[in-house]
Amino acid sequence: MSIDLRRANVFPGFYLALKSMRLNEAAKFMIRYDKAYGELGCPPRIPPLTDVMCSIEIISILDESKLNKIEYMSPEERNSLEFSKIFEFADYKKREGNSLYSSNLFGQAKRAYYEAANVLEDYSVSLAEENDEREKLLFTLFNNLAQCCLKLEKWAQACAACKRGLVCSRFSDPQVSKIFYR
Repeated sequence: MSIDLRRANVFPGFYLALKSMRLNEAAKFMIRYDKAYGELGCPPRIPPLTDVMCSIEIISILDESKLNKIEYMSPEERNSLEFSKIFEFADYKKREGNSLYSSNLFGQAKRAYYEAANVLEDYSVSLAEENDEREKLLFTLFNNLAQCCLKLEKWAQACAACKRGLVCSRFSDPQVSKIFYR
């Protein structure tokens, strides 16, 4: 689970426990009911007035300065940006993936294509032209992602990428035959 401590949406005891920990630390905390789910609990799983045992491990900490980067934003935050910013990021990641693929770094290329596709796929567009641009780039990203998966012998992931690509394809596009082949 990822938690943004600027907007902690966890109960107060959990938040306090997190703030007391360091990177790579694992700990168990017994949190009193008044710092957990309170007098009401969270029925049906947590009865009223129940103390809670939490097992927490800090695996990574993301620097606050990175939170303004598109890849670390929540889908809601990204949707507040202009489409051109999202498209520019996805196109940059596609070009990065192409460069990595050319260098036979298929795993890293796969990651770049996947990151771009996730950001672009989650973005809501309202204009028809933007939707056309979005779907065309998504098709290319999934096509490239499928090719990387094939190179890495990840057959099921390749099929999943092809299926996702076909969802945003236009069957009149000559590139659609590539995705069917893959």
